[in-house]
Amino acid sequence: MDLYHLSWCEAGFASKLKLFFSETWKQHKRTFTLHTQTRVSAYSSLSSTYYGIAGTGFAAYRSAKGNPADLVFWGLMWLPLSAYCFVMMRLYSRFAVWAAGLNNLTPDQCDVRQSILRKWLAYHAAARVIREGLQKPCAPHTWGLLNVAYAEVARKLRYPSHDPSLSINHALIAAKECEEKCPQQAVRIYRQCGVLKGDRDLLEKAHFLALKHGLDDQLLKL
Repeated sequence: MDLYHLSWCEAGFASKLKLFFSETWKQHKRTFTLHTQTRVSAYSSLSSTYYGIAGTGFAAYRSAKGNPADLVFWGLMWLPLSAYCFVMMRLYSRFAVWAAGLNNLTPDQCDVRQSILRKWLAYHAAARVIREGLQKPCAPHTWGLLNVAYAEVARKLRYPSHDPSLSINHALIAAKECEEKCPQQAVRIYRQCGVLKGDRDLLEKAHFLALKHGLDDQLLKL
């Protein structure tokens, strides 16, 4: 199975373990090069992969609650993998910044970095990364993800000069634009906007897109 399929279309432990080992081996070799951008790309790819696996692992916990057998399996299998990925995603993301400097990260790398910082509740640091990413030309899905992230940060930090609904609207426009070309990212944007707005219609739209495109990983996280 290719990287896309393992990342987005599979939600089982065996698939995520395979993804973990294959990407760790592939990207870790690239970190030994003297070429800075190659190292930064490898660090960012590792942190992105680990971010996704950790998210799937914690979603699997929510699914397992109420079933003792599933909880035992989760504790024995998912917990060590998820915890490792949760810690290491931040470390590798930090390596990317140390290697290149924040202003030299691509918008996609900024998106990975800010997503991880928000999971660690480092909202002030995430805001700096988001602003850096939004200053650069972005693909529609990256623009959408950065905007919905900024909406969350603005709400958490209570920015008086920024209305989170403006960023959410930008994100929703981007999600609509990338529904066909990047459905997995459109699902993420709709899900995050739906959570922020408390809008069930957006969550149902994310669910419909995930079902339509066989995105089992995203279905588990909804």
